Amino acid sequence: MGVALLAACSVETGGLGAGAAAPDTPGPSGGSVGEGTSGGVAGPNPNPSPAPEPDASGPNADSGDDADAADSGDAGCDADGDGVRARGCGGSDCCDADPEAFPGQQRFFARPTLCGDFDYDCSGAPEPEFGGAACERRVFRCDGDGFATATACGMMGDFVRCETDGLGCRAATSRLLQRCR
Repeated sequence: MGVALLAACSVETGGLGAGAAAPDTPGPSGGSVGEGTSGGVAGPNPNPSPAPEPDASGPNADSGDDADAADSGDAGCDADGDGVRARGCGGSDCCDADPEAFPGQQRFFARPTLCGDFDYDCSGAPEPEFGGAACERRVFRCDGDGFATATACGMMGDFVRCETDGLGCRAATSRLLQRCR
């Protein structure tokens, strides 16, 4: 008498590792990414999904503006590995020591770049996340959050949050760190 045995396995990683996807994440072909992988019944996946296309939107994307340092044979032209050549090599990376500083950076930071300034987006000047407060009533809300006085990048200041108060606005003040890019 033969007995068929179906083995199931569960992988416990304490979180998703690099390249892993949540079991219920929709895959590129409409099914779940976790279907037929090691999180389910053991065995080969009879319908593997194609490999995802690389993300072409980050600083490592080939924009055509800067020649790739690896392709040029001059690896010293991208010391921080962010995919943007240093200005000294004809590129546009304003701080080739810091991989967070590159043209087009959208995030704001509370600490200076490794080059000692806050020009993370290589625009030529640091851009503060918030300017001065100017609370103003709009149709259904109040706008104009900002710092009560000019606050330098990386410094704490009195931050004014404009809140709706009946038909007007009121200012709620708290301490906040000015981030820049």
